[in-house]
Amino acid sequence: MRARMPSADLEARSLDVHGVTAATRGVRGAVSRGGRATWVAIGLVTASCVVMPGGLLSSGWGGDVYYYRQIGKHVTDGLIPYHQFYLEYPPGALVAFAVPSFLSQSHYFLVFKLLMTLCALVAAASGVAVLRRAASPALARAAVVLGLAPLALGPLFLNRYDVWPAAVVSVALLALVAARPRLAFALLALAVVAKVYALAVVPIAAIHVLRERGRDELARALAVFVGIGLVLIVPFMIRGFGGLGYSFYIQATRQLQVESLGAQLLVAAGHLGVYHPASVIGAPGSRNLSGPAADAVGFASSAVEVLAVAFVARWYWRGRNDSQRLVLAFAAAVVAFVAFGKVLSPQYLVWLIPLVPLVDAGIGLVAAALLGVTLLMTQAAFYDSDMVAALGTVSWLVLARDLGLVALFTILARRLTQTAPA
Repeated sequence: MRARMPSADLEARSLDVHGVTAATRGVRGAVSRGGRATWVAIGLVTASCVVMPGGLLSSGWGGDVYYYRQIGKHVTDGLIPYHQFYLEYPPGALVAFAVPSFLSQSHYFLVFKLLMTLCALVAAASGVAVLRRAASPALARAAVVLGLAPLALGPLFLNRYDVWPAAVVSVALLALVAARPRLAFALLALAVVAKVYALAVVPIAAIHVLRERGRDELARALAVFVGIGLVLIVPFMIRGFGGLGYSFYIQATRQLQVESLGAQLLVAAGHLGVYHPASVIGAPGSRNLSGPAADAVGFASSAVEVLAVAFVARWYWRGRNDSQRLVLAFAAAVVAFVAFGKVLSPQYLVWLIPLVPLVDAGIGLVAAALLGVTLLMTQAAFYDSDMVAALGTVSWLVLARDLGLVALFTILARRLTQTAPA
């Protein structure tokens, strides 16, 4: 005859079993919600890319894709970029330009849009995965915003190559959250070589790795970053050093672009009769403001941009090192780069779409709403881009958009400082 187990032990074991069962159900529920959120984001992104103006069903609003097709044709013909033809974009951009040409030069526009749609799907799925790992309660809202944000930006989304580096940054963020620092820095190197804005998040990624994995792992991750960057750049330096250097020089010495915050403040002063802005076409083909005041504002804008990005990294360093703050810091750094720079091409807002919707920290809804408003204003101004270039009254809309970006940065930065210890 077996001895009876004491009632206290029976109760404790029962509690253990119930606790494990409840935890298992919670994990399964989170996974299920995450899976549904992923499909929601994917479905909405696909629908947005199909129905948007200039989308998969449209042949209009080609914009820069005409130039991309020319570059792709040069590459498929065996010409060497920077050596045998001029290229204003960095080497990492060639992936987005050449792949559609290799697949179908005659259907280049459709293939390019399909490639950008694929990048958008990767970015959205990566964003949902980041929130799943962070156990964010904002998963459903973020999935909807990630899916509808491309529609809010309209033709600029699929007819520029900026979705490509934005997707790479998004996957790099997921790699950081998943404790894969070397993979994250390899991806960041690719993103930087495709579009320099990705440099804004590198200090934040470095701080995260340093505090999570230590100096040795950070050194290895940075070595990967430098190594991948050199692998992508050095071949073009060998064959076309002058052309590559000239491309970087043109980008670094650009004038105050007309849609930037600094330029729009000068344009507003012109509408009020206290200043007379002069609009010119400058390298590499953008509409800029010229004159001593514009040059001074351009220099000040670049300084503010660098300081804002540096302060974001500093604020992140002073606070805790969790996934939620990492997402918040990534978003704040990229918004700072866009909002305060001396160049603000409308397609730059693509970079914000995979990051801002992931922000929670008590401000997620406000941040998503501000993002949506700035995207819609950017699309509206894009349809009247000739009047923007001519400094017409539509400039007030562009200024409102720029101030909206400043407000978005302020909200993100304020929340980042609030989550830092006193």
